[in-house]
Amino acid sequence: MTARDEEHIQREPSQQYVFRRAIIAVAFSPRIKAVLNESFQIISRIEAEPVILHVGDDTPAARQRLEAAIENSDFGNLAPRFIVQRGTPVETLVRVAREQHADLIVAGAMKKGSFWNYFIGSVARQLPHQSPCSLLIFTDPREAPQAIERVHCAVEYDRAARLAIQATMGMAGLLNARELIFTHTFLDAAYEIKKPQLQSAEDIRRMYHRQDRRLQRHLQQFAGAGLRYRAQCLYERAANCTLAFASEIRADLFIASGPRNHASLWSRLAQQDFDRVFRDLPGSILLTRKPRYRIP
Repeated sequence: MTARDEEHIQREPSQQYVFRRAIIAVAFSPRIKAVLNESFQIISRIEAEPVILHVGDDTPAARQRLEAAIENSDFGNLAPRFIVQRGTPVETLVRVAREQHADLIVAGAMKKGSFWNYFIGSVARQLPHQSPCSLLIFTDPREAPQAIERVHCAVEYDRAARLAIQATMGMAGLLNARELIFTHTFLDAAYEIKKPQLQSAEDIRRMYHRQDRRLQRHLQQFAGAGLRYRAQCLYERAANCTLAFASEIRADLFIASGPRNHASLWSRLAQQDFDRVFRDLPGSILLTRKPRYRIP
């Protein structure tokens, strides 16, 4: 086993981050129970306060239908707060998240059918940019959720991206994840200038070693007592190499920092085939963003 494949154990004081209040967006679709049950699996483990939101006409019939759906889900015994508000999905989600001082929005989608196409077209493209807080998207919600055993976090080194690592370490332990993998994609100017066929195996080994050492030093700032993880750098021949890696390892949860500028990882991924960003991932997506308001 090489250094880049070794597991590491953190022993420094904790700098983890766990979400405290979540807005769970649900629609009256065949998957409403699946979205609620998937949300419950995570929300109950991290002990966040759930607020369930349906965007639509606030009528007695709508409230009764939503109450029945909640009672028929894993949330049934908790009687969580719920809100019904009229408006467009994205604008209403953003407004309610701000009003409720949420630090997480949860939404679901299907990889097949008209609802998936609707979600991709009108919501998923906008929410990562407009969400005032972190965003969790279930790409294939199920009524009987599978355990989240493998968590993959894409690491970036700027200050705003630190929350992704903190949230990953905080959630991985609470979700009892079996595997935790951190990756960082990089480009090497010297390697690009020199023809790849002229690079020796030793040159390539040294290049990866430098990058792996930098990633390991960066992760050592974020402690998780006894938390085991694997760190690995990926050469960014294409922007979607991170998604390819997540797909290859069959990650149950992919975590990355939300879009901040054109150079951020999510922005580079979304500039390509947006549908592929979601379809290529076997699990769900968490995009982190620090709220710009005080969480109660």
